[in-house]
This record gives sequence, C-alpha cells and structure tokens, in this order.
Amino acid sequence: MMNEPSIEKLTKDGLNRYQVCIATAKIAREIINEYNEEANRIAAASDTLNVKRPVHDDKPVKTAVHAIDRGDYKVIPADHKGEEVLYGKE
Repeated sequence: MMNEPSIEKLTKDGLNRYQVCIATAKIAREIINEYNEEANRIAAASDTLNVKRPVHDDKPVKTAVHAIDRGDYKVIPADHKGEEVLYGKE
C-alpha cells in the first residue's frame, strides 16, 4: 500500500512528524465538526425523521493530510517545548 503524500513530503518545510500529526488531528477535528454541522442543517431543513447523513468520499484524516499537502493550511511550529502546534487556513 502506497501512502501519498509521504511523511517526507509533509515534513520538507522543517516540520517534524509530531507537528504534522498534531496539526492533522486538529484539522481532522474541524472537518468532522463541519460534517456534523452539515448533517444537522440537512436534518433541520427536512420534515421527515428518516434523513440520511451526507456521505463523504474520504475519511477526515485523509482529507486533512491532503489539505496540508495542498497548502490549504499552514502548520506553524511552536517556538517553545510544551506549546501547541498551530495551524492556519490560507
């Protein structure tokens, strides 16, 4: 199985694996929240109780990794140990 993008590609800007992992988890959490908000909007707009949740092709972590790779998010490493890894949507 080929993992794309590779960790080497994601860490080329001086980030380490830990920073990429933390940023990916935070972005995936945002994506999950967006999915849930979308499902809630659809359910609220529908008159029936049997509304199916929207289906997304990729899992949130995979979507987050590809978003980092495309440059949709910029990972900003912390200056001091113990601080959080920050990220920003570009």
